[in-house]
Amino acid sequence: MTKKISIIIPTLQKNIDFLNQLVTSLVADDAVGEIIIIDNSTNGYNYDNPKVKPFIPEENMFVNPSWNKGVELAENDYIGILNDDICIPNGFCSKIINDISENIGIIGTNGYSMINKSYEPESITDSSYRLEETPYMPYNYGVMLFFHKNNYHKIPEDLTIYYGDDYLFFKNKKSKKKNYVIEDLKMYHYGSLSSGAFSKLIKK
Repeated sequence: MTKKISIIIPTLQKNIDFLNQLVTSLVADDAVGEIIIIDNSTNGYNYDNPKVKPFIPEENMFVNPSWNKGVELAENDYIGILNDDICIPNGFCSKIINDISENIGIIGTNGYSMINKSYEPESITDSSYRLEETPYMPYNYGVMLFFHKNNYHKIPEDLTIYYGDDYLFFKNKKSKKKNYVIEDLKMYHYGSLSSGAFSKLIKK
């Protein structure tokens, strides 16, 4: 049976163009079985494709509870949690799914290799990358995470916005699982679009 990955995207819909570009890229990827949109804007998200499955909470769940809910809803054992403000290469999930294993921990990103953008998203065709084992978390590791569902540890309720990626990283490290970072991948990042908005909300 062909492996499929469940993608989870929490969003406040602060930049619908970036979100739609990301979803369009994922919809076209054969390895993506479903795209779970945790719509913390509570406005509703419409995208005419059966892969796209919006979940609308009664109120903003914030970041880490959204991750927990997304993994709970996911139908597949292979999971990706993505920021809503990134552009990734077309077909990337068809490649990375072959690197996800129950025998390794978390695969994340290196923020220092991302290209920051403050304008319109665009399609990326170069999906080459390499994985490197990492004993520590690089900057912006949690912008894009991949893992086997059995290696997900439910994040405590008191961690609402930050440190979810830290929690998953060190839980897997404590379980003697090796964690990895994606290097040399061309991807664009709008930059703290949702986490920044969540931070402003929590300070009010």
